Amino acid sequence: MAVALLTAIVFLVACLATYDKAYPVSLAFPSLNQFYQPDQLVYPQNETFANACGRIGAWTADLLVHVLGVGAYLLVIGLVSLEIALFRQ
Repeated sequence: MAVALLTAIVFLVACLATYDKAYPVSLAFPSLNQFYQPDQLVYPQNETFANACGRIGAWTADLLVHVLGVGAYLLVIGLVSLEIALFRQ
């Protein structure tokens, strides 16, 4: 379990560290456009994704930042502390 959590933490850190509001997230998964609307205040949007985790990483980071705000980063910090506790056992 600790290794899977470590993998998730590395993925989330990479996603959030390379997050940019101007990613064309709505183009990544067109089937989700009925549930999700990207930030309308960013113009023009980037043409490509430069997120370290690609389209999935850009969408994950965008969703986390829009839903949790600064809490997305606090979530990662909490997961890191849980990982440290698991590895100490």
